[in-house]
This record gives sequence, structure tokens and C-alpha cells, in this order.
Amino acid sequence: MDEKRSFIVVMSTLPVSAPPDRRTDTAVLLNKINWKLGVGNFEMDPSDGEVRFRTSVDLEHAPEAARALMKQLFGLNVVTVGRHYHALLSFLTNRRMTVEDAELLLK
Repeated sequence: MDEKRSFIVVMSTLPVSAPPDRRTDTAVLLNKINWKLGVGNFEMDPSDGEVRFRTSVDLEHAPEAARALMKQLFGLNVVTVGRHYHALLSFLTNRRMTVEDAELLLK
């Protein structure tokens, strides 16, 4: 929680990073996934290929609801990563898998 700015950020990091030669394709896949998400986003650190999912909530005007919002935020983060985990890990570990192949796993 960032108390100065009154918001909470939850980050989930995948256990496998994108190899250098797959980072452009990984960025394309993450962008396609993000386009369909209502809340949160997948992101990749271009320097090392680390893939994360980020959710956040502004608490400035709702301090009394902070505990419930935190529970919802953590739950949303875990569920979203779980829903995309297999496709992302398959893509990151199988160099022959295309972005389109990974998208099929998401359907």
C-alpha cells in the first residue's frame, strides 16, 4: 500500500520469464490479453523478460472500505493469473508456439 497516494497495488509474477528472442511476441500476446481484460494488466519488463500481472485500487475516498477492497483485489489478481497461466507458461516455454496458438488456449 502506498500511503502517500492512498492506493494498493497487487503484483503476481510468473515463474518463467520471456527469453530474449520471444519478447516481442510475448508483448503482442500480453497486449491481446490486456485488450479483453476489464481490470488489471499483464506487463513484461523488456530488460529481463519478467512477466507480471498488476491490479490496483484507489483508497483515497474509501478508507473504511479498504479491507473489503483489498480482499477483492487479491482475489481478482489470483483468478486472472490462474485463468491465463497455462497459455502464458506454454507460450514462454515452447519456442514453436505462436501467439495465435496461445490465444487458442485462452478460449
